[in-house]
Amino acid sequence: MVKLSSITINGMHKVKNKTFDLTGFRYFHGENGAGKSTIMQAIQLALLGYIPGTDKNKSAIFKHSNAPEMSIQLTIDDNDNVVTISRCWYKKGRDIVVEFSVEPAIYDIKEIIGSLELPVFNFSEFINMSANKLKDWFINFLPASDEELDWNTLLSDAVADFGKILDTEFYSETVKYINKKSQIVHGVQLVREVNAHLKEQQSYYKTELTRLQSTIQSLIYYSECDNSQSIDELKSEIQAMQMNVENLNVRLLKIQKNVQTLVELETLKDVITATSCMEDEKYISAVKTKSDSENQLAEYRKTLTVLKEKKAKIETEYYEKRQIVQKGGSCPYTHTECSAIKNMISEFKQDMAKLENTLTGLNEQISRTKRDIEEIKSNISSASEEITQVSNAYLKYETISKQIDHEVSGTDRESVISEIDALKSKIQQHNDTLIKLEANKKYDKLTENLTNIKYKTEQNIELLKVWIKLTDVNGLQSQIMEAPFKQLADKMSVYLQDLFAGKFKSAKFHLSEKANNFSFGVINNESNYIEFDLLSSGEKCLYTLVLLLSIVESSNSQLKLIMIDDLLDHLDTARIENCFETLYKISGVQILMAGVQNCTHSNAEEFVIEVKGD
Repeated sequence: MVKLSSITINGMHKVKNKTFDLTGFRYFHGENGAGKSTIMQAIQLALLGYIPGTDKNKSAIFKHSNAPEMSIQLTIDDNDNVVTISRCWYKKGRDIVVEFSVEPAIYDIKEIIGSLELPVFNFSEFINMSANKLKDWFINFLPASDEELDWNTLLSDAVADFGKILDTEFYSETVKYINKKSQIVHGVQLVREVNAHLKEQQSYYKTELTRLQSTIQSLIYYSECDNSQSIDELKSEIQAMQMNVENLNVRLLKIQKNVQTLVELETLKDVITATSCMEDEKYISAVKTKSDSENQLAEYRKTLTVLKEKKAKIETEYYEKRQIVQKGGSCPYTHTECSAIKNMISEFKQDMAKLENTLTGLNEQISRTKRDIEEIKSNISSASEEITQVSNAYLKYETISKQIDHEVSGTDRESVISEIDALKSKIQQHNDTLIKLEANKKYDKLTENLTNIKYKTEQNIELLKVWIKLTDVNGLQSQIMEAPFKQLADKMSVYLQDLFAGKFKSAKFHLSEKANNFSFGVINNESNYIEFDLLSSGEKCLYTLVLLLSIVESSNSQLKLIMIDDLLDHLDTARIENCFETLYKISGVQILMAGVQNCTHSNAEEFVIEVKGD
């Protein structure tokens, strides 16, 4: 048998660092707030990693810590094999780190727990549950029946009154989902998951119905529009008018271009004074000036050439005599002093002076001639520019004149613009009408399609209502659980006779398909049925204890464990002693209880643990 051995709690609630012995039956006794509930919550944390009924995220779990680190170490006796489970939560910066280990590492905790979630039973909460909630609670913990269900028949029979199924795809998808799910889970668990799926589908289709209704309401129908008009004819008229607008825009561009051309011609009137440049006085004068200047330039260039030749001849004579003078009478050929040449030096010097005067005059003439030549060139350039300017002006005038479009000459620009505006206005009117016609056509089509979808959706919602009722806690879940409830009642009957000293013969569960009609209780020695609600407070407590023992024994969990808080607080002293006497003898289920009531059982020292807090 698998049983808990001990637990060490560090930094949880008011428990700083304590180890508690869990071997066998244990009753944790202490004042309120001493830490009794902390022990049971720590066991849940060690086995599950969370506390049932609370958030499972690490931040929520760490709120149970009273220090920067919270750790729990649980030891288990698995048929004389020791198993240790360790869990630790601590802060690292802003994050919370979770560490978990099991020794031996291959040990499977989930396998020993099975389907039992290990809630710490709270009697006060239990007795305040509604009938439906209680039925659901029982079904959640009882082992499932292996009864096979023909889902196709069940679903079709449930909606037989609907006649034709509008959305056959939805119907087949539902059957397909259930068949696929049935390969994984069975019995009441399958029915529960189908029920949850159907509720999700119902929520989806209700949202879809709202969307469809909103969509239908948002569609616009133009009742003032004449729907007898042909959309194609209207489109043809719009196209023809658009072509007219394009043609008028081309005509308007031509008019505007003519205006620009006439403005350009107007700017040339100051230059153009004749019918052609050949008759223009400026042109004729410039041509004559250029011709005369070119002839004059030729004469001046001849004169310059003669002056340059004369200058070159005189310079040659000058340099020859200067050389003889500089050598002091030496013969230029023998390089010896020559008396004849020596006597001529004086004469040469006189000649050189005359030659220098002549050269100076020639240089002045050459400079003057060059200046005259440049002036003539400037005149020629000015005349050429005048000729080019005038001829270009006439050429430009001729070119621009050819650009005038005589087709639109005299056409009023404003009348064309008015015609375009009128056509555009008419096109806009036609487009508005076209939009409304197409919207009305789309409205008719969409309304028909959306209405069909809406009918399907509404029927799907109604189908789901029937199927949800079929699979809820008062439907198939109750039907499947009849046998498990009968088995539970048989188990409970044995414990009832022990705890109530033969006052009651057996337990009884009354299943009903009607909502909130579920009940349970006992059969007394007079064979009368007494509902749980009619039992005394103490009887309810003991009945509940019997119920928990029987449920745990029936579960698929290897760890047969019951954790109960506050149950004994509702019993009188005599019943408490009788309860302890019965529980002390039970060996098939490990029982951990907590309460503030004292225990005077003869063997109390073996199972009572005083919890005083740190």
